[in-house]
Amino acid sequence: SSSSSSSSSSSSSHGAEDDKGKEAPNMDPYLMAQTCIFVASKSEEHSRRVRDVINTAYRVRYPDYAPLPVSKLYWKLKEAVLREEQTVLRMLGFDLDVVHPHHYLLHIIRDLDGSEELALVAWSLCNDSCAATTVSLQYSAECIACAAIYLAAELISF
Repeated sequence: SSSSSSSSSSSSSHGAEDDKGKEAPNMDPYLMAQTCIFVASKSEEHSRRVRDVINTAYRVRYPDYAPLPVSKLYWKLKEAVLREEQTVLRMLGFDLDVVHPHHYLLHIIRDLDGSEELALVAWSLCNDSCAATTVSLQYSAECIACAAIYLAAELISF
């Protein structure tokens, strides 16, 4: 028993980096989804109230039910989302700094004397790559921007 307490105290002293990238321990996927949406909205400076996230998730999961009233169930869900927010943040190593490829896209196109059409097509490709694929988890924002510009140039014969 004393060895387990000493190992847990030593692991907690290492900080958030120890938890970064670890899987969530046996978590309800609906709770994880709500929590991740809540954290993501905060990281993108488009913060949503936890109540809005809970109500929307409830409505998606139970479309035939009446809207969730402020009740014991609501307070239980809110407490769970806020508690699991800390788990998600630890798993991310509290690193919520997201750099989007769009940041680089227009600078590169300007430096290349690219056309507005090139910029529009490349911008759309960046949107699609970030929203519909895991590309943003696999490559840097600079790499995605360059790939989008290249693909756009090929598509419009720039």
